[in-house]
Amino acid sequence: MPAPSSFDYAIVRVVPRVERGEFINVGAILFCRTRRFLAARIELDTARLYALAPDVDLAEVERHLALFPLVAEGGESAGPIGKLPLAERFHWLVAPRSTIIQCSPVHAGLCVDPDEALEQLMETMVHLSPPVVRNRVGAGFMVSAITLIVLSVLALVWAWYRFQTPFGAIVLILTLSFLLGAVLWQLWMSRSPERPL
Repeated sequence: MPAPSSFDYAIVRVVPRVERGEFINVGAILFCRTRRFLAARIELDTARLYALAPDVDLAEVERHLALFPLVAEGGESAGPIGKLPLAERFHWLVAPRSTIIQCSPVHAGLCVDPDEALEQLMETMVHLSPPVVRNRVGAGFMVSAITLIVLSVLALVWAWYRFQTPFGAIVLILTLSFLLGAVLWQLWMSRSPERPL
């Protein structure tokens, strides 16, 4: 297994209103000097951007973001900056800006595969995790339900052997009705799962 290599990275952000300081993460840049690796990946969530700034110029934002992978890759398509060495292109990409496209401070890490590390950055820093669905069926309900069933069975046995009269039948009917109602209520509540904001 190859030895881990150190790398530097920064997160690309869109800051629609610089004066407010609100932003969304839209990409990542990773530079690994020992592996001669420099890459940038951009994935803009337009719905989140519009939620943050409905009047944003989306075409302008996308045009500026498209330059990050081009400069990281280098070559003629990136213009004069694309001809610079890897380290200089990385420092140009992560240089502080006061525009709506900004980068986070540069951080360091260790990796065996820079491309895999970049993908991991995208997963943890850019992609949104799927919403957690929490049904109303919880551990508390399960404990209560089990306790209720055990007590109901004991009550039925006691009523039947103690009275062996219509009273036992009444207790049986009431208990079964209560249990059925509790189950139906729980099924109805579980149809409306709670989703955290």
